Amino acid sequence: DDFTRRDEGKPQSIAFFHFDGTMEPRATANTPSSSPPKPQTGPLVFSNRTDSGESPNVTALVLDALNTPPEQNTVVRAQVMRYLKALIPQTRLAIFYMGQKIQILHDFTDDPAALRARLEKAVLGMPLEHVTDFAQSIGEAEGFVRMFAGTPAETAMLRASMERELEAELAANSAARRSRMERSLEALEALGHHLAAIPGRKNLVWIGAGFSMVSIDAHGQGPFTMGDNSESKVREAAQRLAQEGVILYIVDSKGTAPFAAGQNTGGPFGSLKQAEEMSSDPHVAMSVMASVTGGRYLFN
Repeated sequence: DDFTRRDEGKPQSIAFFHFDGTMEPRATANTPSSSPPKPQTGPLVFSNRTDSGESPNVTALVLDALNTPPEQNTVVRAQVMRYLKALIPQTRLAIFYMGQKIQILHDFTDDPAALRARLEKAVLGMPLEHVTDFAQSIGEAEGFVRMFAGTPAETAMLRASMERELEAELAANSAARRSRMERSLEALEALGHHLAAIPGRKNLVWIGAGFSMVSIDAHGQGPFTMGDNSESKVREAAQRLAQEGVILYIVDSKGTAPFAAGQNTGGPFGSLKQAEEMSSDPHVAMSVMASVTGGRYLFN
């Protein structure tokens, strides 16, 4: 409220405010400023030093409820609470929440108790786009087909009907995942714009289930695959984050829990099983984003 921002004379809202540095007394004849002198530079000589000395190294935690199942969010909250209790003193940390949009749960502070108190009160919502349990749907369809195993003609008709239903479900899941991918990229870029105002390196620790940039159907085709612009969208978003000094450290919300073995791709609906398994795998997209920014993707 103490500041006004104008663009061509028109008042603008301040979406993000951050002070970085220490307050220096105004210099007078008797009390010169304690700020270090600016380095002398000549033509075509550039410096990455700021007026406040060394650029800070800050960390932002992003809790991703957009892509993460609620049962995993519970584990994530518990693990982050443990992490905050073990912070090195004077570590500057902020916590952000990714839901329908990116929100600040707590701005940068070196007070871990304040961070824990805010996190305890936070409500981590449900994913916005629902994805069905496709493995359960496959199991139910296989069981239904087995009930008519003694009648070949009816079995063939029933199998064709089940395939059409499963293909529609697969397509709906793919559409939901693509929407999550686009929303996630928008949220991360918005956060990158906020953090760009802070000089120096910004470590962004993104905890969640991640998203896939691949979607195929039972015939190996689909609305977006590795061959079209989905990978380029992911790479371009990561490049823009890197240009703003953001380094991505992506942590799988399953943490160190072992991955479940890949589902059996045999049976009457084997191609559909394989298509869903490939379409729901976030590892390629997350590895690309982390590597482009110079960070890491951490998973079991």
